[in-house]
Amino acid sequence: MVDSGGITGMVSSIDADPPRNSVFSRLLHPRQAHHIPVEFTASGSEYFRIWIVNLLLTFVTLGFYYPWAKVRKLRYFYANTQIAGQGLDFHGQPRKMLRGTMLAGVLWALYSQAMELSALSALVAAVLVSALLPALVRAALQFRLAHTSWRGLRFAFAGNSRKAYAAMLAPLVLGLVSLALLSHDQDVQASQLLGLDIDQQWINIAALVVFAALLLVAPYFFWRLKKYQHDHFRLAQLQTELRLGAGPVYGVFLRSFGLMALLPLLLGGIALLAYPGAGKDPGGWLRLTMMLAGIAFLGGMLYFYVVVSPYFQTRMQNLLWTKTGNRYLRLRSELQFRRYLLLQLKNYLLVTITLGLYWPWAAVATRRLRLEAVTLVSRIDIDELYMALRPPSGDAAADMGDELMGFELGI
Repeated sequence: MVDSGGITGMVSSIDADPPRNSVFSRLLHPRQAHHIPVEFTASGSEYFRIWIVNLLLTFVTLGFYYPWAKVRKLRYFYANTQIAGQGLDFHGQPRKMLRGTMLAGVLWALYSQAMELSALSALVAAVLVSALLPALVRAALQFRLAHTSWRGLRFAFAGNSRKAYAAMLAPLVLGLVSLALLSHDQDVQASQLLGLDIDQQWINIAALVVFAALLLVAPYFFWRLKKYQHDHFRLAQLQTELRLGAGPVYGVFLRSFGLMALLPLLLGGIALLAYPGAGKDPGGWLRLTMMLAGIAFLGGMLYFYVVVSPYFQTRMQNLLWTKTGNRYLRLRSELQFRRYLLLQLKNYLLVTITLGLYWPWAAVATRRLRLEAVTLVSRIDIDELYMALRPPSGDAAADMGDELMGFELGI
């Protein structure tokens, strides 16, 4: 029900190459492992008061209050995310985030307007947005982490633009090629401009092939994106490393697709039970098809969000965060699919019954289950580590964060 962005950047304190100084040379020796749990102390009733005010003010101000609402939510959730008894802090300023929100709004408005004009203009707008997207993702990660701290130590994101484009450009190009092929029969001007005089059937086949290729390599590109993120989180001098290949990510994707493939079988079974005489009635199969079409959309959406999405989220969280670490510090995630599935079923039911008013309790319960499944395993005493990382004066990360545009993607 809630995004897992709170985990990203909150507990990332693993260094692939620790700083070479006298303090670390004394500290960074293998010791008995310390298991430090992540605790989440927020309550649904407290968050409800924040949520309802945010909702009303955002509505009254036609969305302009959104950055202030976002900051209030982040500060509450971060302060209640505790590592070794100390909560996180968020230092972002709403006015800076307003600039990023307005930029996102302008881009969306331009793209929407382009879609109404023609397929060609929509394609051009998609190319421009795709060209900006990797830089915007990097900016969002930089802003969020530069304004997050633990015990006064600032987080940071060290990924550069070149690596961002290397991780994200290829899937964007494939998506644009598929979009261009699919829009060929919708806009004669686009065809003339591109000089295409090919049978539409072959163009549709080419679009299908490109789209299938995109699906086949989607897990690889997802891994590239996560590798880019997890390799560049920093806490003071310490930087993260994701020790994971693309193979296990493919495994999670394939099992999730397998779960999704069960849906047609389930719908077919329900339809046959509801209308067992379809095979004998000449119009039975038509009625059966119409009935399936009627329940497929709602049933499919419900099945995806209640079953497939929780499975993917639990398996991917455990895989990514457990593989983030080095010989000094390591994260471990043990989020259970059964508990998460039952929680989401409860959340959806109560949100529906209460017409949405249960949402804050659902958000808090989901965040608590996901965060408290994470443990920091350290071979360094956490207080000694803090003393080694504490800057002698000033806060360079804070200064850098103040210069960043407040672009937020919820990553």
